[in-house]
Amino acid sequence: MIRDFGRTEAGDMVEAVTLRAGGLSATVLTLGAILQDVRLNGVGYGLTLGSDNVADYQGPMRHHGSLVGPVANRIGGARAQVGGKECRFPANQVDRHTLHSGGAGTQFKLWKIGSASETRLVLTLDLPDGEGGFPGNRHVTAEWQIETPATLRLTVTTTTDAETIVNFTNHPYWNLDG
Repeated sequence: MIRDFGRTEAGDMVEAVTLRAGGLSATVLTLGAILQDVRLNGVGYGLTLGSDNVADYQGPMRHHGSLVGPVANRIGGARAQVGGKECRFPANQVDRHTLHSGGAGTQFKLWKIGSASETRLVLTLDLPDGEGGFPGNRHVTAEWQIETPATLRLTVTTTTDAETIVNFTNHPYWNLDG
């Protein structure tokens, strides 16, 4: 099921896609490929911390449930050797390191729905060469699948036309005890 979720500060529409199989459901947003909600039959609360408000994901919850990349975690000194060349990235952590790809992170972008069904969602995103200091034109695909009885699977694939660095992670905050 695809529904409108709300608008970003820039006025762009964010969609929510809910997948279901067996006793499990998961809702993924097109903003940041965010895993916004996970529900399991018989459990009276969501299994991941999320919000029903787009503004929260552009503020204090900007990493909650998102697909962080092209590089998750920190790049020390905000630079790295890629293909024999030194690449520099914006330093957004203590003015020395790059955290979660800085402002160029995929968690801040609107992804496109490539396909959607009751049990499978494919989101795509194109990242241009040089954005955030990262080399290569990159095409990213995030495939979410739910399988019975209660399995949620995420597969992230990136293709590029140049040597680059890629290290994606999904960044949920799990709520296992309510």
